[in-house]
Amino acid sequence: MTIVRKDLYPGTAFRWSKDAYQTKHLWIILDEPEIIDNTEKVLAVNVTSVKAEMPLHNDLTVLLQPGDHPYIKRPSFIFYARTEFFCVDTIIRYINEENTLEDDFDDVLLQKIQEGLLVSDNVPIEIQKRYQEKFKPEP
Repeated sequence: MTIVRKDLYPGTAFRWSKDAYQTKHLWIILDEPEIIDNTEKVLAVNVTSVKAEMPLHNDLTVLLQPGDHPYIKRPSFIFYARTEFFCVDTIIRYINEENTLEDDFDDVLLQKIQEGLLVSDNVPIEIQKRYQEKFKPEP
């Protein structure tokens, strides 16, 4: 399946690696594409397996278990320290070339991940400030 711009929306999940020799980790798009520095970008967070041997590495803000998403096979966490903006054109090209699109995250889990962005001590502060109002939990 070929994806296009409209296929990137909050909850879209894809596997990504910055180079061919690294493991492709799961990423989740948290917001609609927006123009930043004259380029259309999306905000995404990384999903990483919990590592018992590296407890300080693990961000406990949002933990995921097998069954939370079809791709997740072992205890994992949202690695908020790796939150970043991706160029929409780059993501579309990569997903289409590498066939790395995964099932979407459901709205309940997506909201939990979005709200976690606001409370994790590991999110880059400029990103946290930018989304403070948008992802604030409803009373």
